[in-house]
Amino acid sequence: MDRSIHLRNYLSVSIEGGLYIGGLAFLSAETILPKMVHSLGGPTWAIALVAVLTPIGFSLPGIFATHWIEKMRDMKPFIMIVGFFQRLPFLIAGLVLLFLGETLPKIALAVILVTPFLSGLIGGIIHTAFFELLVRIVPRDRRASNLAIRFIISGFIGILAGIIVKLVLVQYPGTVGYGILHLITFGLMMLSFLIFSLIREINQSPPKKELPDFGSYLKSLPLFLKSTPYLTRFIWIRATGTGFLVMLPFLSIHMIEVTGSSESTIGLLVVAQMVGALFGNLVSGYLGDQYGSRLPLLISKGCFLVVFLSIFVTESVIGFYLIFFLFGFAFYADSVSSNAIMTELAPVSRRPAYTGIVGFSSVPAFLIATAIGTLLMETTHSIFPACLVSFLSIGISMVLLLRLPEPRNLETSN
Repeated sequence: MDRSIHLRNYLSVSIEGGLYIGGLAFLSAETILPKMVHSLGGPTWAIALVAVLTPIGFSLPGIFATHWIEKMRDMKPFIMIVGFFQRLPFLIAGLVLLFLGETLPKIALAVILVTPFLSGLIGGIIHTAFFELLVRIVPRDRRASNLAIRFIISGFIGILAGIIVKLVLVQYPGTVGYGILHLITFGLMMLSFLIFSLIREINQSPPKKELPDFGSYLKSLPLFLKSTPYLTRFIWIRATGTGFLVMLPFLSIHMIEVTGSSESTIGLLVVAQMVGALFGNLVSGYLGDQYGSRLPLLISKGCFLVVFLSIFVTESVIGFYLIFFLFGFAFYADSVSSNAIMTELAPVSRRPAYTGIVGFSSVPAFLIATAIGTLLMETTHSIFPACLVSFLSIGISMVLLLRLPEPRNLETSN
């Protein structure tokens, strides 16, 4: 195979992902969206839920779409068709917020909540197909760095996004500014769509001649779970690893209340988070390629624990910038490392099914974290109990990870 094709694929999938994720930085689920919902009078449950709407949407349809994805020889055409519609909700939301947001604030709030979930739900249809394509075009020992490059590009965009968010919300506070941010996100997503079209799919799997019907496919999944080494353990590591979501939606609001800062300050929180993300991606990409992704995943969980403890003693703006820096490091190192581990643990013959099961199993964890966060904030009106629960959850995830061997050394690794 021509090396130029491998290089083009490697760069295209990296840049495409960087642009897409970078576009989402203008609507950061960790900082910006919760504050949007709060400023429009959204209830506590909505503030907590908005941080997980996209991952819930992504995770729901994968296990069902996998049945059809496993039949496909080519992934790219399917990804492009569905991927176009995945991006449209941000265009529609931007226009609604610009022209109707001020006169219909309840509609504006509904749009802000529906958009990330709808986009995630559509994107979830192609989520397993994308990881199948990634495994086909990127060698195992380059996947960690490839995922890291995606996030590094998004990190640079995110730094710029933080500055732009601050400027936009100062000049256009409220729903007009929110609409502009949605349209910027849509523009970057469409640019990522064009870059994705440059990928040349290789190492296609031959079409399967004998395939079970959908009901038989679903019945086969429990047996598949039992026959796949370390799958259950990895699912529990991922589930408990979502514990940071208990406190996360309320962190930017807590920062503004404690320091007395203006709403536009969340733009600078995004900058701090994205600078941390750059370092997290560099570290996880390098360590993942050289030594395997278990080590950087352990480091990321340790950093999460430091974040939770720091919130108890931080009252200055600079202190919160440092917290968001460390959170960005931990969050993106976790994203790179856990996704790389998932591709290495997945058996070659059933990679889409494996990815779908892992994604779908995360949904209860997202909902439980959201419910716990909502309950604690409603009853205590303080972020500190939520921080304690997040600390315990990530601590359990770390203990479970210590019992998982480095996937690269296992025979199932691919």
